[in-house]
Amino acid sequence: MSVKAILLCVAFLFMACAISGCWDLKEPNELSFVIGSGWDLTNERQFKLSVQIPVVRSSSPEQGGADSSRPPYTVVTSTGTNITDAASHIQEQLSRKLFAGHRVALFISEAVARQGFMKWLDELIRNPDSNTRVYIFIVKGSSAEQFLKSEYAMERFSATYANRTSRIVGFTEKLFDLQKEKNNPSRCFLLPVVSIHTTGKDSQIAIEEAAIFDQDYQMVDFLKGDGAWLALWMRGKISHLLLTQRVSSEHRTVSLDLQKLKRDLKFSMNGDRIRMNLKLDGTGFIRENNTNLFLLSPAVKEQVAKEMSTNTEKEAMRVIRSVQRQYQTDIFGFGNEIAWRHPKKWKSLSRHWGDTFSKVDVAVEVKLTIKGVGQVGSGPKG
Repeated sequence: MSVKAILLCVAFLFMACAISGCWDLKEPNELSFVIGSGWDLTNERQFKLSVQIPVVRSSSPEQGGADSSRPPYTVVTSTGTNITDAASHIQEQLSRKLFAGHRVALFISEAVARQGFMKWLDELIRNPDSNTRVYIFIVKGSSAEQFLKSEYAMERFSATYANRTSRIVGFTEKLFDLQKEKNNPSRCFLLPVVSIHTTGKDSQIAIEEAAIFDQDYQMVDFLKGDGAWLALWMRGKISHLLLTQRVSSEHRTVSLDLQKLKRDLKFSMNGDRIRMNLKLDGTGFIRENNTNLFLLSPAVKEQVAKEMSTNTEKEAMRVIRSVQRQYQTDIFGFGNEIAWRHPKKWKSLSRHWGDTFSKVDVAVEVKLTIKGVGQVGSGPKG
């Protein structure tokens, strides 16, 4: 047989395989799609896995119709020595095969976060069905299982609720991002925190804090309010921020919506003394003016920008000193900058970086630019 004939036979075989369909096709009605996962510890310190799975119910009259009083999902839990073991016990409770390819969020309880959870990430990365773009959250004031079970008015699934909220506030951390953080020289990082607020029968979530993780990948505490968002800005983790501050001359507030945030970090060494120079730039628009200042005046606008810049500098320094003093945890990435610029020097510093970080001299410069003031230039009179 000639070479041309052999090639034609091979081509026909490939065409036949393509026409006949996929060999490893997974029928959707044979799968239990995982939307969100939760990690907890039992009272006996056992690992507990929870999965949130959509429930498809028939709405045909013959089968009684859909029950709108029941949530459109079920949460199944089980314990095990690791994720794979716990998932196998969950599978024993289901009539369809678990499939994690559509998982959008992972929720980690405070107890798991404080003892460290990096070892459990192996299954998420190794499993070919896993989604590496999954969002990661720390759950405060509740178990991860309870978070997945809670119903929310705004969304059908708590997992998608958390994802959309985190994108709006501007602080997201995916599995892929976390792997990069873990491999950074300083190894410390921040993760978004979700908490449940319940009023009567309705529950809502809030993402208004950041969890601090040390060099051992263990959570040490939470950063709250403006301190959390400033820390994220100083780490280069957010791109927009809303600042509301009092203007000293008026003792009333101005709100500045910063849509372009920049961060520049440089360091110098004098003997054993390390100095970090952190420059923060932000550009945005006035969203609310409760003062009597005429903001259409370039001079007044510049005055407000300078005052808000000074206030932000002071608050940023307060956050840095607090983290240095209380946690000795380099969430700002100072060590990363040294390691990338001077790897030989970093080898000696890395052994006791937590202690060295707490003594680093830091200078912060903030420059805020007001690009626009809206449709009116003056605030309320009186």
